[in-house]
Amino acid sequence: MTRARLNRLVAARSATTALVFVAAAAVVDAAPARAGTYDVVACDAAPGSANNSWRPLTNDAQMAAYAACPSGGDRRRGLVTRNAVGAGGASVGPGAVAQYAFFAPAGTGIVGLLASYRFYHAASNWEGALSDGTQVIRGCPAGTGACDVSSAGEWIPLTGQGVIYIDAYCAYGSCPTSSTGDAGHDYLQATANLYSATVRLEDDSAPGIANARGGLWSDGWHSGGQDYAFDSSDNAGVRET
Repeated sequence: MTRARLNRLVAARSATTALVFVAAAAVVDAAPARAGTYDVVACDAAPGSANNSWRPLTNDAQMAAYAACPSGGDRRRGLVTRNAVGAGGASVGPGAVAQYAFFAPAGTGIVGLLASYRFYHAASNWEGALSDGTQVIRGCPAGTGACDVSSAGEWIPLTGQGVIYIDAYCAYGSCPTSSTGDAGHDYLQATANLYSATVRLEDDSAPGIANARGGLWSDGWHSGGQDYAFDSSDNAGVRET
């Protein structure tokens, strides 16, 4: 509920009438309001290094996805997806994945990502990458040799995707999970780490205002304090009225 107070600044009733009219018109004529773009932050980019927007998923006990925020500048932390280091000869089958996914709210599209990241794989049948489920956007796609790609902060333009992922993903064949013997990469076969993320969303769906009510909306002369209220709605939520 929004409250407006009308003060009689002058004695003339005509001046008071104008003030009522302008106040009402300012709300009723809120269209063509639109959200435009807005940012959603996570991990090092967020106050308190919180993550309330990226969702973890694993489908195999030898895969792991977890948040270790803030990173303290350690690119092995953040939003982490990786294989779990198994005994010699351990492996997972094709389709095994650990991922963090960002889903755009209905009616919005992802138009950019400011990211601090690290992507790595040791074996070619692993993927460690940022993707949209169709193509790798940054990182280490399957089918390449040993790969390590990182950035302390990169703006990545996107094209209105509905979802983006970071993932450690077994793309084909039998993917090893046993130790690589490489302490510099924590003995892992594949990892994708996002330790700061600012997702930019484009929202071209206009918010709606309905059911205006209260003393301010009735006919006649008014003075003193007057209430008005209305219902507001938006596909992605209302931040400010």
